[in-house]
Amino acid sequence: MRSRSRILLCPLLFIALQLHAKQSNEGVEDVAQTSDKFPASWYPEVNHPVSAEAPIRDLPYVADVTYSGTGWSPTKAAITVQLREERDSKGRVRTEIPSPLPSGMGKQIWVSDPVAHCMLMWEEHSGPYVGRVNVQCQPLRVTWSPVNYNFSNFCFQWTSSRDFQCEDLGKGTTVGLATVGRRVHDNSQSPPQTDEQWYNPELVVMTKRILIYGANTMAHEFVDIKRGEPDPVDFYTPANMPVHVMMPAR
Repeated sequence: MRSRSRILLCPLLFIALQLHAKQSNEGVEDVAQTSDKFPASWYPEVNHPVSAEAPIRDLPYVADVTYSGTGWSPTKAAITVQLREERDSKGRVRTEIPSPLPSGMGKQIWVSDPVAHCMLMWEEHSGPYVGRVNVQCQPLRVTWSPVNYNFSNFCFQWTSSRDFQCEDLGKGTTVGLATVGRRVHDNSQSPPQTDEQWYNPELVVMTKRILIYGANTMAHEFVDIKRGEPDPVDFYTPANMPVHVMMPAR
């Protein structure tokens, strides 16, 4: 039963770890501070500069997101789930994913924490099952790297060729947010892949995405959004839950 909780994990990573479109503090070195919540033993020791994607700061929101897909589960059945995505003013992003667990339906929590330079994942539910927190951290010292999108010409970074074509879809709207869209056709894949993306430049977030890969489809779309600060508690792991460091450093 527990293995079923992993069925949605891989296709949903594109939501939990989705690339936000515009970064802040680009090129600035940032040093994470260790603490009881983020001990030094979680961080790798490196002797060379490390770049990381800069967080989106000062644009907090809480959004409900509908995810749907076909062809990804062993039965190839259609899947539809409701997700919750939150971003705080410090750039932390939390994604809450419904997940079947041995004790019944629960949820997986993914938190990308650019303040601590760590990614955390754990499961929450009301039954007796005790899970663990999986942690993977970047080095304490990183340099924020830029990822820039030109919203007036959303296909600017794609060069049309036999294998790649990009369509500028113009302007749209998702839950009241003005968006710009593009559709990328990747014929180098077998079967060919089509990726449609809609971004809101104001909040700097992907509000809708449709990925078609042969007979498989995967889509997510914001269905409700509230601007404002999420509950700070949402970005921290439950007390007394065992921690597994995925890449022990020291």
